[in-house]
Amino acid sequence: MRDRSLQLEATPAAAVVTSRAVTPALGTTFSIILSLSFCHLLNDLMQSLVPALYPILKSSYGLTFSQVGLITLAFQCTASMLQPLVGLYIDRRPQPIRSPSASASP
Repeated sequence: MRDRSLQLEATPAAAVVTSRAVTPALGTTFSIILSLSFCHLLNDLMQSLVPALYPILKSSYGLTFSQVGLITLAFQCTASMLQPLVGLYIDRRPQPIRSPSASASP
């Protein structure tokens, strides 16, 4: 019984601290998700736009089917095969140390 009463007394103070910290974090999280979604949209648009340009590139520059295939190979290598390498680099990069008081708003 005594442990439960201590837990109930500590809960409102923890809720106040949490609610203050959640408000700025929610805005930051939403802006990050929105920017990531926009970048993903641009990536999908590029992947669908380049194949649509193949007939124009082939006739304008006098390319063969092999050269158009090499364009596809280069595009797919940079778009798909380099992503895991960039992810490993970002995951292993040292993160900046941020103080808890810098992110809290008054």
